[in-house]
Amino acid sequence: MPARSRGRLPDADPAATEALIALAACPPGGESRRCYDRADVSAAALGGRGRGAPWWDASAGGLCLAGRSLAGASLRAAQLSRADLTGADLSGAGGSNIVLAGARLEQANLREADLIGADLTEVDAGEADFSSALLEDARLARARLRFARFTGAVMDGADLSGADLWGAQLGRIEAQRADFRHARLDEAELGGADLAGADLGGATLRRARLAGARFRGANLRDAVLDGADLSGADLSEAVLPHVPLTSCTLRHARFANAWLDRTRMRAVQLGGATGEEAAGEWEAAVESYIVLEQNFRSLGSAQDASWAFRRRRRMDKQLHRQRAAAAFGAGERRAALRFGLRWLNDCLSEWLCDYGESVGRVLRAFLAVLLGFAVVYWLAGCLHPRGAGGLAPASAFRPVDYLLFSLDSMTTVGTSEVGLTPSGQLGVLLSSVQTVLGTVLLGLFGFVLGVRMRN
Repeated sequence: MPARSRGRLPDADPAATEALIALAACPPGGESRRCYDRADVSAAALGGRGRGAPWWDASAGGLCLAGRSLAGASLRAAQLSRADLTGADLSGAGGSNIVLAGARLEQANLREADLIGADLTEVDAGEADFSSALLEDARLARARLRFARFTGAVMDGADLSGADLWGAQLGRIEAQRADFRHARLDEAELGGADLAGADLGGATLRRARLAGARFRGANLRDAVLDGADLSGADLSEAVLPHVPLTSCTLRHARFANAWLDRTRMRAVQLGGATGEEAAGEWEAAVESYIVLEQNFRSLGSAQDASWAFRRRRRMDKQLHRQRAAAAFGAGERRAALRFGLRWLNDCLSEWLCDYGESVGRVLRAFLAVLLGFAVVYWLAGCLHPRGAGGLAPASAFRPVDYLLFSLDSMTTVGTSEVGLTPSGQLGVLLSSVQTVLGTVLLGLFGFVLGVRMRN
C-alpha cells in the first residue's frame, strides 16, 4: 500500500492527472512548464487503466516519466508513488507535500526543488541531485541515496532514519533536528553541515568527512565513527557516551558541555587545543576541558586527564585577564583588581609547578631561587667568614662559597658547616627570606611529587 503524506490528502485534480499521463505518453524532450498540482497517478487511483499502456511501468507499479523534463513544474500535493523518474529533470519544481514513496529517482535532477513535507519513503535515488533543495520535514526513511548530492539543501526536521547515504554529498546542509537514526553515512561528505539537535543514534559514519560540521546538542549514542574526520567539528552539548573516537581526526574539535563517558579518545588527537581555545573563546574552552578531563579520568588515562586539567587552568588564566581588562575599561576598579590578582596567581602557579602537575617546574624554581640569591649575596657583599667580624670583600670568596651558603639557607637555618654567615641586617633579612622560600618550595615539591606518583 503506498505511503500517505501527513494529514488527509487533498482531492485529486482530474485535469492535472490527465496532463501528467499525457506527458508520460509523449516522447521525451520539448516538455513545457505546467501545473500538475494534486495530480494522482498512483496505481490505486488509476486502477487497471495503466495495464499494458506504454506510459506505465509494470515492474515498478507506477507512471513512467524517465528522462522527462518537469523543470519548474508545479507538483504540489501530487501523488506519484512508485513512479519511474530515472534521469528526469525536476529542477526548481514546486513539489511540497508531493508523494513519491517507492519512486525511482536515480540520477534525477532535483536542484532547488521545493520538496517541503514530501514523502520520499523508500525511494531509489542513487546519484540524484538534490543540491539547494528544500526538504524540510520531508520523509526519506529507508531511502536508497548512495552518492546523491544534497549540497546546500535545507533538511530541517527531515526523517532519514534507516536511509542509505553511502558516499552522499551533504556539505553545508541545514539539517537541524533531522532524524538519521541507523542511517548509513559511510564515506559521506558532511563538511560544514548544520546538524544541531539531530538524532544520529546508531548511525554509521565510517570515514565520513565531517570537518567543521555542527553537532551541537546532537545525539550520537551508539554511532560508528571509525576513521571519520571531525576536524573543527562542534560537538558542544552532543551526546556520545562510549563512542570510540580513537581512529578519528579530532583536531580543534569542540566539546563544551558534551556528554562524554568512557568515550575512547586521546589528547594528542586534538592537535594541542580544542576548537574553543583555538577561537579564543576562553569561557567555552574551560567547559570543554572540564568535559575532556572527566572523560579521560573515566578511561583511567591520568596523563591525558592531567593535560586537560592544565589546559583548563590556562583558559582560566586567559579568562581572568580578559575580565580584568574589560572591568578596567568599564571603570570598575575593584573588579579589575580582583580579576587581575587572580590572573597573577594563575601566572605564578603555572610558572612554579604548572598548576601542581610538573615536578620539573618546581625544581626549576628551586634552582632559580638558589642561583638568584647566590648572585644577590655576591653583589651585596653581605657575607663574612664564620667567626670573623665586619664585612669581607666579594673577592674573598669563591663562587662555590655563595652557592653553598645559598643552599644552606634554603634547606636549613645555618646549621651546616658552610664557612660563611650573614653580616648586618641586609644579610640576615635575605637569608631569612630565602629560608622561607626554600621551605615553601620543598613542601610544594613533595606535594607535586605525591600527586604525580598517585596518578
